[in-house]
Amino acid sequence: MLRFLAFALFAFLVLPQNASAQNKKQSKKALAKEQAQLLAQLEEHVKFLASDALEGRRTGTPGETLAVNYLVDQYQKAGIAAAGTTGFTQSFEIPEGKQPLPDAQLRINGKNLVWDKEYFALANSGEGKFTGKPVPALTDPGQAWCKDLKEVLEENAGNPHFDIEQWIKTEATKAAAKKATALVLYNSSAATDNVQFNKNDRSAPLPLPVFYVRQALAKSIFADPTASLDMAGKAGFTEIIRKGTNVAAWINNNAPTT
Repeated sequence: MLRFLAFALFAFLVLPQNASAQNKKQSKKALAKEQAQLLAQLEEHVKFLASDALEGRRTGTPGETLAVNYLVDQYQKAGIAAAGTTGFTQSFEIPEGKQPLPDAQLRINGKNLVWDKEYFALANSGEGKFTGKPVPALTDPGQAWCKDLKEVLEENAGNPHFDIEQWIKTEATKAAAKKATALVLYNSSAATDNVQFNKNDRSAPLPLPVFYVRQALAKSIFADPTASLDMAGKAGFTEIIRKGTNVAAWINNNAPTT
């Protein structure tokens, strides 16, 4: 009888511990399996979203659209609630600077100059159009003024504080005050003028259209500053807008404070 009681006590103390150990082992296996499955799923998502087919998912591209559709599909399969302005999605815009109007132009002696390659209007140019027959050496009212940057660049060659943009602003203001219809700039010197089209320029517009003729063409057009030029132009800009899409969703855990 004593032996039986000892065996019963042993079974009572030891067997539950063995069962508990087995349950823990099974739980660890189940958890490891779940973690492996989760990791595999995450790797699959990352592999697709980082694939070459999505082209970097840049905003406003077909690659972004593929990524958006993929995320929406995954959220729907998971039963996650939509939180966008239109289902799961909400659109937004990214301003990317200025570009010339389709009909912007500069024509000199019957030649339509090519934007950027041969000329450009400054990004803070006043908008409008003009026609006339200016003489580069003259500053007549009712005509476009043609200004060679050579002199001012040579005068300020050693001046670290010289600001070409401020100089242009001053010259444009003077020209407008004297009834000039436009300001056409060029550089006949070897000095670098740093005049460029900055599409992100948000400064106040100048009081009249301001153009810059690139040096390669300016050498022939303005070779004789006393010769009359048949000139017409139009300056105007529109904004470059890139449209993108966000994906928005939310998980409702029914928590009282979330």
